[in-house]
Amino acid sequence: MPVDWQQILFDPQNDLIGRLDRLAKKRFWDENLADEAFIWILDKLKADNWSRLDGFNGKAKPSTFLYTVFLRSLEDFSRTKFGYPRPKSWLKKLGDLWVQIWKRLCLEREPQEQIKMHLGDGDGQREAEIKQIMVTIKAKEPDCGQQEALTTIGGTDDEAFLFESQNDGEALGQDQSRRSTEEILDSGHLEELLQVIGLLTGFNGMQTASQNEALLNKMQQLSVLLKMEPTEQLVLQMKFQDGMKDAAIARALDMSNYQVKNSLEGIIKRLSNILSESGIDFR
Repeated sequence: MPVDWQQILFDPQNDLIGRLDRLAKKRFWDENLADEAFIWILDKLKADNWSRLDGFNGKAKPSTFLYTVFLRSLEDFSRTKFGYPRPKSWLKKLGDLWVQIWKRLCLEREPQEQIKMHLGDGDGQREAEIKQIMVTIKAKEPDCGQQEALTTIGGTDDEAFLFESQNDGEALGQDQSRRSTEEILDSGHLEELLQVIGLLTGFNGMQTASQNEALLNKMQQLSVLLKMEPTEQLVLQMKFQDGMKDAAIARALDMSNYQVKNSLEGIIKRLSNILSESGIDFR
């Protein structure tokens, strides 16, 4: 049975259209740029009777699949708008945060204060780290931010929309010594962790007047402390709400298996530490 993508997109119960709009505004510092990206992606998705979403296989929820495609397409928009330069190897070796900051600072010419605000989320220690990263990048790349946009958006430029898989994590050799997600969960706080992950993956839909106010307050506190990126939220949802295997998540998000496992391990470790240190108790 064909999926009614129009109905899913504008269903007021899950506010998917609002979530996608907020996702675009979180990704691009300039509101006009975020709006441009939002409209460009929706136009691409709607073209040819939503043919861009023909890859949906029913393994995830339709709304999750649409959210995933939109998230990936934000980077397609960035490539179309600002060109296709790739970060140098020294940046890649320092991790995703360095590459993300380089892209915002050097390609998209986002003001440094905006970068700190968007990526720091009010965490003074993290903002100081981001500032130091920007100083280092500017020192090593003196032309950072001076290059004009290499291409402009055009109605026939479909190549940029076809997301280019960059599984750089595969080069790390798929470290077989890393623990599986299940082994991480077995390491402690198992019952409470599973309960909290269940709440987190359904958090967008649980904020109703009928929910227990104390529980809702705890979840809001936890979300502030956890500071999950949109991709992390999606990985967690696909793993624990949609029941997808790591390899399937990697294919859906154009990540390597290593990156998915690393993301899950990072979230769970942070969550375990927060539950231990914050005094927030869900038991």
